[in-house]
Amino acid sequence: MKLSYTLTLENYIAALRRHRRQKLSTRIAYLFWLMLLPILAVLAWASFFYNLDTQPVSFPGSLSLPLGMSFWCLLAVLLHYLNVRKQFNNIFPPGRTDRNVSIDINEDHIIAAIPGVSEGKFFWNAILKFAQDEKITLFYVAEKRFIFVPAKAFSPSERSELSDLVERNLLRKKP
Repeated sequence: MKLSYTLTLENYIAALRRHRRQKLSTRIAYLFWLMLLPILAVLAWASFFYNLDTQPVSFPGSLSLPLGMSFWCLLAVLLHYLNVRKQFNNIFPPGRTDRNVSIDINEDHIIAAIPGVSEGKFFWNAILKFAQDEKITLFYVAEKRFIFVPAKAFSPSERSELSDLVERNLLRKKP
């Protein structure tokens, strides 16, 4: 089956979310660094302003560490967001406005291509894992590297054909 589709930032974010759900350790790290720490940072700021309003600050230097740490935690979230956008934009060459991608999946291999820029051919024995949900399909070529295809790109018949291909080719590798 040969598919052509346009990648969006939402597709890339969905792929990263699906990848994060693969392992418990990545879920915990994400929750800690990008969810729990920013919440603690906001609580530190709220506590600072509450204490500033209710009681005079006797030693402002004692507040610099908690406020500085909370600033860095909030900055980490902002930098993560900007880094995800930058990673998505780095998939395509600079100045390219179209985000068209094609993928050819057959019994022998998967060919993923950005027309006019690059092409990657992966035989089924190079595919380590497969993950799919209602938004995205991932073909892992390494532990942290994957080819992603939006689920919208597949018709219902192509999804069933893909399931058959994955079942035949990935299960045959297992001892």
